[in-house]
Amino acid sequence: MTQFTRFHRRHKRTLVLLGILTLVFFVTAQFVTRWKQPYFANITTEWNWNSKTNENLRREHKYYIKVRGEDSYFLSAIARPDTESTNQLNIVLSGLDGTRGYGKFVCCVSRSDGSMLTTPAEFYHKHNHHQFLPAITQLFFHAEYDATQYVCKVQQTGKGVKHVNISLTTTACSDNAADYLPIKHQKQAKQGLAICAKVAYGHLLKPSRLIEWFEMQKMLGVDKILVYDLACGDDIKTVFRHYVDEGLLEVQPYSLPGKMPGLVQRSFVNRVKPQDSHDEALTILDCHQRLGGYQYLMAADFDEIIIPNNFLTLKQLLKNLTSENPTAAGFYFYVQFHLEDWGRYRNDTDIFFQQHLRSAKPRWECQKYIYLPSRVLTAIVHYFSPIGSFTNIYVKPEVAAIHHYRQCPQGWTNCYPEIIVDEQVMKYEKLHTKNTHEVLKKLNMKSYDSLV
Repeated sequence: MTQFTRFHRRHKRTLVLLGILTLVFFVTAQFVTRWKQPYFANITTEWNWNSKTNENLRREHKYYIKVRGEDSYFLSAIARPDTESTNQLNIVLSGLDGTRGYGKFVCCVSRSDGSMLTTPAEFYHKHNHHQFLPAITQLFFHAEYDATQYVCKVQQTGKGVKHVNISLTTTACSDNAADYLPIKHQKQAKQGLAICAKVAYGHLLKPSRLIEWFEMQKMLGVDKILVYDLACGDDIKTVFRHYVDEGLLEVQPYSLPGKMPGLVQRSFVNRVKPQDSHDEALTILDCHQRLGGYQYLMAADFDEIIIPNNFLTLKQLLKNLTSENPTAAGFYFYVQFHLEDWGRYRNDTDIFFQQHLRSAKPRWECQKYIYLPSRVLTAIVHYFSPIGSFTNIYVKPEVAAIHHYRQCPQGWTNCYPEIIVDEQVMKYEKLHTKNTHEVLKKLNMKSYDSLV
């Protein structure tokens, strides 16, 4: 056996580690270099608006604008004042990006006086469907379209001239109104609590349970809920209209643009990994911008409620938690699963939340959060990223917990762990039942969980 062979075997692990570190350094350097590259796009700024093009429909990529020259689609453009410069307005565009965050885009901003402003679009954030070494893992296992955000920075005019519409391009600013998104401004609600409710889709969503969920959130003190409607049926849309009319709900029509290899139509029913992670993450990134002016914001599914043990409303709980933790960026909560597989605990009510009191003990998986948008850079389904010195707070389950009502989670080897009976939801029963029945009657609907 040669000396080299003995050395190679002895130090094999070291060599492998050095190889991995070299690859990490190379890939990271490439990413940083590409992000910092200057914008060399030769953009034509001559622009003549053709008002007749307002009649054009975005048939291929409904609800989005498509970047001219790239396979990238953007859902919203939300403007907010810059925290460091009072004269600057930051317009964040959220979408599904075929360039995976490397787009050399230029912002075309139309103004109310008919003028056009062009400025480079700066990379802001990209969703990672793998948290471990994402620069490497997503390089070899990537999505077709990454949930990505760019920011266009413009100066406040201060002369009554408003920034109205925005588009991205790699060639020339379009004169077609269908290529532009309306610029919307964050609503400021400094004492408000809002929910990002993700995507509503499919036949499994039941109108009566949805009504229960909305009524419970109202009782918990929620001021605004944003829902993304992916081709919901008429019965679900009827429920949505009711709560829109009440002022509680905002509905953003949603679709999945672009084309995937081997798929005739993109959907949430037949999910393709890792693209499904980005399709879902886009709604959270988008909602963070739309509702970023609220004091508190949380992401929740239609089968989840956060119940405080010692308070009636979430606002009371959050006021107490923030007072105790003045540097908190947000609060994570344990989860209690109420599984339908266990059957009803109560048979004297038609309210789903009141029927299923059996629960698994609090578990630290699928955790969710409530955070303060002013102290958070960005957020995804289960995590958020604090700004600067702000911190994450983990709330003890005896203070509050997420109650998640669902069937047995996929991947559990034992769907019958130690079971407890949690009656916290019963403190809302009388008023919640009354309010739910009133809405069901008004909308001429019946309870899906009727006792009959």
